[in-house]
Amino acid sequence: EVAPRTIKGKTYSGVKISFEDGVGDAPDDYYIAYFDQITNEMYLLLYTVTYFNGAPNEKFNALVYKDWTDVNGLRLPKTMEGYKFAADTLGEKRYERNFEDIVLAQKAFPEALFARPAKSEIDSLILKK
Repeated sequence: EVAPRTIKGKTYSGVKISFEDGVGDAPDDYYIAYFDQITNEMYLLLYTVTYFNGAPNEKFNALVYKDWTDVNGLRLPKTMEGYKFAADTLGEKRYERNFEDIVLAQKAFPEALFARPAKSEIDSLILKK
């Protein structure tokens, strides 16, 4: 847990999420999720990006989740907005994504659905590590 954060006059509870060394392509990345203290819906996700230079940092990007809906008994957001984040404040809105026609499958999808396409390439940054 991290200290609560007040955004636009409302206080949210927070949790820091990170990875063990050697996990994933950028194990020094971490996330701080902030939740509505009444509904427990995630409002804000702050995240770092170390993938490109590999250096840990405290510079965050921000995602805001809103317009929550019930899908088969699970609460999911209908909207995600990306923001610049500096000086402990949401800055310029960079983009918005809407999730429509949300479906939760009861069984796993076939492995072939996730197979690497024949003409795909592996990111050169991964190969350099």
